[in-house]
Amino acid sequence: STKMLLRAMQHSVTRGASNSYCVLPRILGAKNRRRLPPNHPTFQPRAPIACSAEADPYSNPALYTSDDAFSLSTYWDARYLREGGAPFEWYRDYGSLEPVLSRHLDKSQRLLHVGVGTSRIQFQMHHDGYRDIVNVDYAPSCIQQLAALHAGLPGLSYEVADCRTMPQYGDGSFGGVLDKGTLDALLCGDSDEADSLAMLKECHRVLTHGSPYICVTYAPPRTRLRYLQRPGLDWDVSFYEVGQQGRREGPVAVREGTAEELATYPRQVYSHFVYVCTRQ
Repeated sequence: STKMLLRAMQHSVTRGASNSYCVLPRILGAKNRRRLPPNHPTFQPRAPIACSAEADPYSNPALYTSDDAFSLSTYWDARYLREGGAPFEWYRDYGSLEPVLSRHLDKSQRLLHVGVGTSRIQFQMHHDGYRDIVNVDYAPSCIQQLAALHAGLPGLSYEVADCRTMPQYGDGSFGGVLDKGTLDALLCGDSDEADSLAMLKECHRVLTHGSPYICVTYAPPRTRLRYLQRPGLDWDVSFYEVGQQGRREGPVAVREGTAEELATYPRQVYSHFVYVCTRQ
């Protein structure tokens, strides 16, 4: 039960002089944190942990367990510096995504990869014939690391940019946008509704008509479509479910599917979803 899990996994931290509260590990997610009063049966006061508004959330394991940090550029910048540029691939590698990407992305078009982090998928795409991929992230450290790593490779560029506002890129300047976990990260923050909408509107704006925003995520349709189908996002949405050993289902056109059918996903034990949002 949740109560037993709380007893087994609880962490307590103190901010200021007396504001003690519980920060649950990631297994419960940031949205499921709860404040515990001192008389709660699972409350276990511990020695205060010195921290401030400027504290690095990655420097303290108790704070690091909160998914809220995933929406902060300072968290990611510190993490990439500490990891020294070590590659990390969120969700799926190029091998398992290639059949979907090659179906919906034109290798001759200029593509935008938002929230590149320390991914290497763009290098594998470049090796597979994609000619022009602009990779952006709002954490300067990973951009510096990747720019140095891939210096001299034509067709791969790296720029510091916040995907919620990208005035440096004109309307309709890309033939495709790839997002592997970036929308998920923004949805961890307190301003998740506003941040996610700003990001999606920017991705929509920079796309040419008929080009896709491709979102790779852990989230099934019942929790992700409400973000992808908000007013102002004029695109058709379909999705794939990608499971173990690359097993795929789809594409499933959302406009043709019933609510009952969409609610049956996920249909595989361990899978991820690839949403293809084609701008009209």
